[in-house]
Amino acid sequence: MVTSKSSWSQVVKNTRPTNLSVAARNLQPQDLGAVIFGCTNSTIQECHSRQLFGLPKTHISYVRNIKEGLPLFLFNYDDRRLYGIYEASGNGKFCPESNAWSQDSKGKTSYPAQVAMRVKVWCFPLAENQFRNAIIANYYQKIPGVPGQKLHFFKFELDHAQTRVLMDMFTPSPSPNSFWTPPAAAPADEHAKELVLSPGWAPECEGNNNLKSEKVVKSYADIVKKNTFVEVGTRDVDVEHAGSGDESSGGFDELDCQYTPTEREDYALSDRVVQVQQQYPDKQAEVLSFDRVLQGRITFPGQQWHSDFYANTTQTEDNDAYSCEYAQEVKYAILDGSSNLPETLDSEVDKLSLGHSDLLVQLLDSESCTEAKLIDAVKQLSGRIEVMEKKQAWSNKEVKHLQGMNERLLKRIVELKGTVMTLNSKIDPLTLDDSLNQFVEQCLGSEDVIYLVGGFDGFSSLPSLDSFSPSLDILTPLKPMAVGKSYSSTVALEGKIFVLGGGDGACWFDTVDCYDRSRDDWSTCPSLTCDKGSLAGVSVNGRIYAFGGGDGTKCFSDVEMFDPVHGKWIKNQPMLEKRFALAGVALNGAIYAVGGFNGVQYLSCAERLDPREPNWKMLPKMSAGRGCHTLTVLNEKIFSIGGYDTRAKAMVSTVEVYEPRMPSWVMVEPMNYTRGYHSSAVLGGSIFTFGGVKGEADTILDVVEHYKEGCGWMTTGLKSIGRRCYCSAIVL
Repeated sequence: MVTSKSSWSQVVKNTRPTNLSVAARNLQPQDLGAVIFGCTNSTIQECHSRQLFGLPKTHISYVRNIKEGLPLFLFNYDDRRLYGIYEASGNGKFCPESNAWSQDSKGKTSYPAQVAMRVKVWCFPLAENQFRNAIIANYYQKIPGVPGQKLHFFKFELDHAQTRVLMDMFTPSPSPNSFWTPPAAAPADEHAKELVLSPGWAPECEGNNNLKSEKVVKSYADIVKKNTFVEVGTRDVDVEHAGSGDESSGGFDELDCQYTPTEREDYALSDRVVQVQQQYPDKQAEVLSFDRVLQGRITFPGQQWHSDFYANTTQTEDNDAYSCEYAQEVKYAILDGSSNLPETLDSEVDKLSLGHSDLLVQLLDSESCTEAKLIDAVKQLSGRIEVMEKKQAWSNKEVKHLQGMNERLLKRIVELKGTVMTLNSKIDPLTLDDSLNQFVEQCLGSEDVIYLVGGFDGFSSLPSLDSFSPSLDILTPLKPMAVGKSYSSTVALEGKIFVLGGGDGACWFDTVDCYDRSRDDWSTCPSLTCDKGSLAGVSVNGRIYAFGGGDGTKCFSDVEMFDPVHGKWIKNQPMLEKRFALAGVALNGAIYAVGGFNGVQYLSCAERLDPREPNWKMLPKMSAGRGCHTLTVLNEKIFSIGGYDTRAKAMVSTVEVYEPRMPSWVMVEPMNYTRGYHSSAVLGGSIFTFGGVKGEADTILDVVEHYKEGCGWMTTGLKSIGRRCYCSAIVL
């Protein structure tokens, strides 16, 4: 996956292996254990950010066999490492993202055989010589049938046995930072560019001993750039795979050295060090010390090495050549055994760095700093473990306490059952039946209870329907709705409850649900014309009117009328103002809409519609704009209760009254609590107001207030309802 717009033919021309002309293994879907995808240093970050892998379209035959959960691996052509472990988060598809890995994400992708992925386990990458034997059956010749070729390419399909072996090789990484470090940006000057493209040590290659070392290595800084001491052996590895994709990357090919930096690294740090240990057992401590220095250097973050390297690329050619020659002397002293080993290899590494000794000191300081941070992290974790152990001990005590309490409650229940049986044996069954009937009538009778629909209790939208008896302070659950609803409007018609629109905090509804008290069951009615909440609804002359509201982006002035006879909603004359979070009532066959938010401000005006007349008429204004309030009718008067007041810029407790015979609204005695998004209903000549939100802190109230003309507002002390807001209250 290359970020340029070059075609696959151009990529092949630049010596990037593509597998374009090679037939796939054509494993059956049930035999496909994993798939390897390719990338470069310039595209691996986009693979991770997009969470997407891709191959050329010729690979679509087996990419389409990838199913969700199939293991995936990512091979970086630049560093010749295999990254993992990933898994497919979807099925393989043809070109779901057409601009992936293109110039500025605007061109057409060259890798349309794509699959979405996710990281299953962050692991350290594997060098090719580590995983090569696990998939050796997949390696093939570039030009089949030509003798003397070496195996440089491999097929990307893996069977289940190969997948198991490969996954066992990976070692989990403690953090994604160890997984892959993006390479530093290429230097601007030509000298530094040659350093980036040179492979490290200057080898003595067959037939090329006359080559100048400057084409292969420039300085010890180049060795630091590669993050490794490398050694040229006789391994069979394709150099083309190690290319960067740049046109200038062919310099190493001219040496006819068939080795990659990755494999030379592994031999220098493993095989040759072991040989030195065997040949010079008395120098084992020095060899181990040298190995520790190398390993310590390799573990430094790559970005730090790159930045330090580029900071030192301004040194002269003489210093670079000298440091290169000296580095080779030390290398051959170790690897060939032709000269005496130095007394301490650590000091020779310092000499090897020459002008770069400051860099080594900085890196060692960085390692010490990292160790200090790790120690601090361990201390913090130890402290957290102690806190968790204390909490666990407290939790164990609490569990034991609750278990004991549960046992006591069970015993108490048994005792109460015995008491009930004793009382039943002493009470006349006829008298008991009459008492139960009276109790049910008090709790469920339409004349003595208020129905509370939906709402929010501080945790979630409620689907509940409850009947509340103020005289007994008893809340009786009835059959709930199918989904939780808040911000809905409730209308009573012909002994049934209709719930219009509303929302659940995530979306708005256009649904209309009907509750039949005689059957204690819900049914679905025709939906509103669109999703909406915080609307108003009333019933007039056997019809239901729904008006105002909004959908979170728009406020509505729409009016819809539902006729149960025709069974559908009909558009009616719209209001004069858009109104969201308004309040509405019906009085003497007329519909009143008061307050609300029009998208710009809260309204103080009110309007009235007589269904026998064609248009709405504007009424006198309230003292201030108001929304999130309630309207009730008591003794032929309309009460506007609480809500948000624009003059106070807060929820208020004020109450205004309007009489159709009077020309204005009149302020009356306020409630004892400020509240908005509450519910109100009239029962037995009194107004009951429930719950709501208090102030800017969004404190949900559990206080019920009661109003009766001549007595004012009183706090009832009723507690069975609990905390609730955004609900509706209705009396049948």
